[in-house]
Amino acid sequence: MITITQLILFWAIFDIPYLLYRLVLYNLYRKDLCSIEKPFVSVIIPAYNEEVGISKTLHSCIHQNYPNFEVIVVNDGSKDLTAERVQRFKQQNPHFRLVLINQKNAGKAKAMNNALKHTNAKFVITLDADSWLHPNAIEHIMAKFSSENIGAVAGNIVAVSHKRLLGYIQKIEYGISTHFLRKSQSVIGSVAITPGAFSAYRRIALKKFQEGTLTEDFDSSVKILEGGYEIVGAQNAICFTLTSPVSHK
Repeated sequence: MITITQLILFWAIFDIPYLLYRLVLYNLYRKDLCSIEKPFVSVIIPAYNEEVGISKTLHSCIHQNYPNFEVIVVNDGSKDLTAERVQRFKQQNPHFRLVLINQKNAGKAKAMNNALKHTNAKFVITLDADSWLHPNAIEHIMAKFSSENIGAVAGNIVAVSHKRLLGYIQKIEYGISTHFLRKSQSVIGSVAITPGAFSAYRRIALKKFQEGTLTEDFDSSVKILEGGYEIVGAQNAICFTLTSPVSHK
């Protein structure tokens, strides 16, 4: 007859080590699963004469809840203190993964393609230097890559206008585009254009940005769709962008 003492002894010798073994396996699996769900991302910020707002943009990046990303700022031949502002931010935050690339002025598309040459990330995010992110923006925009056929994700652009006529016009334009058109397009499975201010791309679908054109956002989107990928919107991935200070008189 097996006594209670013998059962407890058997459980202590065999069951506890087995449970510990299963717990270790679970933690290892969970760690791998988290790394799959949080792939490494490169945030590309092309900048030309952005000394006024670039620090605010970088501050919004460093406060992101997403754990696995770097920021690449491409100084596109700025004539002001853009490079110095970025370098100072890098020195003040030595543990933040920030790369500064200086190039002769060649335009936004070439600046972004230059950044692509300096990263092996399978996902990239484009962010304008006069825009700043909600702390959960990268987390939410990356969550949309739930299947392999998603080639790009359009962020939710919220315009912050200057108190001038053009600013209000642009704010209305952003509102219509983001909150109505993009939402309806996302429901049917496709967003027409990824906004340059804040969008995420699967690298294999993007390959490179179209150079020599003023509509690199549209051209890149068309190539992604032609490649058989889908573009969706992320309404909860919020990016604030400053509208033009120039007024119409």
